[in-house]
Amino acid sequence: MRVRSAHKKTYSCCVLVKGTTLGDSSGVDYYGVLEEILRVEYPGEPIKRCVLLRCDWFDPSHPQGT
Repeated sequence: MRVRSAHKKTYSCCVLVKGTTLGDSSGVDYYGVLEEILRVEYPGEPIKRCVLLRCDWFDPSHPQGT
């Protein structure tokens, strides 16, 4: 995704996962840059679908960042 958007003026390829800790909303949030999207579909009734996101993740709470 990053390569495809490299020469564009604007693009949106970021992901945010809100962190929680056992019923508390004060967990650590994780940010990522989307690398690949994979959609899996299982045949049969009912049809089951799943979307997988491969990302480079960053944890902004740690000094090293990844």
